[in-house]
Order: sequence, then C-alpha cells, then structure tokens
Amino acid sequence: MGIPTPHPHGARNTRISLIVVGVFLTCVGIFPVDDFFVLHTSVASGMAVAFGVLVIALKWWIPGIARAFLTLGWVFIAVIAVLAIMFATGVYTLTAVELVAGVLVFAWIILFIRNAAALQADTTP
Repeated sequence: MGIPTPHPHGARNTRISLIVVGVFLTCVGIFPVDDFFVLHTSVASGMAVAFGVLVIALKWWIPGIARAFLTLGWVFIAVIAVLAIMFATGVYTLTAVELVAGVLVFAWIILFIRNAAALQADTTP
C-alpha cells in the first residue's frame, strides 16, 4: 500500500530523497578522504543537504507524520550544522563530524521507518 499521503508525489519524493541519502552515504565509504578529499567531502556534504531537504519537505510530502518526529529531524539538522561549524573553526575533525552526522542520519531513518509504519497502521481499517 505505501505511506498514506494526500500529496500527489509525497511518497515518491520521500523515497527518492532516501535513495539519494543512501547513495551519498555509500560514496562516503567508497572514496576515502586521504585519496579523494574533494570527492569525499562533496558527497558527505551532499548527503547532509539531501537529508536536510528531506527533513524540511517531509511536513508537506507526508502531512500525517508525527509532529514530534518532525521536530526531532530539525534538532538533528541543527546538531549537524553546529558540528559543521565546529569543523570549519577547527574544533572538531572531519572524521568526528562525519561519524556523528552518519549516526544521526541512520537513527533518523530507523525512526522514520517506524513512524511511517505507524502512520500506515493508523490509516488502515
């Protein structure tokens, strides 16, 4: 059946965004920072941007999703942004920022799966 949403392309857009996040996350592992610094950093940044777009747009793509979950997504974006600033100012290393950001994104995806299943269960008669 899929995720119930009144948005005509909400489920599709969400799926595409999750795929993009996954592909970028895979590329972070494929291209080691020591050998491919620019490419590695580009796909890591792309993953963060794709995740941000997903979290921000989810409110419109799947309006029935839990409000607390949407808030958690914003908190995760804020933490990732603060970490990026700390890296840019030399407080954290790139590895530390990527590790925390990766854990947050994975945790969010796990929680998204649970929230999407709950939303689907709530709308199924």
